[in-house]
Amino acid sequence: AGERTVGSDLARVSFDPTRQYRSVVAQQGRVTLEADVNDAARIAAEALRLETIDLVGPAATPDNGYQVSIDATNQVVVGAGTFYLGGWRLRLEAPVKISAQPDWLDMAPFGLQTATSLVALLVTEQSVCAVEDTALREVALGGPDSAARSRLMQHFPLLPGAGASCADATAGLVKQLAGEGV
Repeated sequence: AGERTVGSDLARVSFDPTRQYRSVVAQQGRVTLEADVNDAARIAAEALRLETIDLVGPAATPDNGYQVSIDATNQVVVGAGTFYLGGWRLRLEAPVKISAQPDWLDMAPFGLQTATSLVALLVTEQSVCAVEDTALREVALGGPDSAARSRLMQHFPLLPGAGASCADATAGLVKQLAGEGV
């Protein structure tokens, strides 16, 4: 899982999960700011994400989604389906070759470097506005968007693995990440 990236035009971001707020309560005669609306959505989304982790676990798939394979052209492919990661529901409508990922346009070319390699899933939340997605342009406003959207971006880095098996490579990666504080 990754951190939320905010690139939209916001006066402030006041969401703080350590405060344990459950909702935003509108008050009579008060001005409503975008921070109030955004906080309400973020509080609800975080509650759902944590509940999903409690029910599903930190990582799971109901349909063997995101299964990694090698296709007929010797390309590493991540299969279509659903995957829950850190409480977020992810979906791939079609298989994705890791050499041509739609959410990773500036990816450097790579190939299998070692006998054992790992395909990881890196998810970040990104703000999207009319500059990135012209469908968000508001014709009634003469072209700009009225609000940005957030989107989960999925990257599948291919990592060199240590050892002769998937279990060895996974254990090596877990040890490496633990050493980096992850």
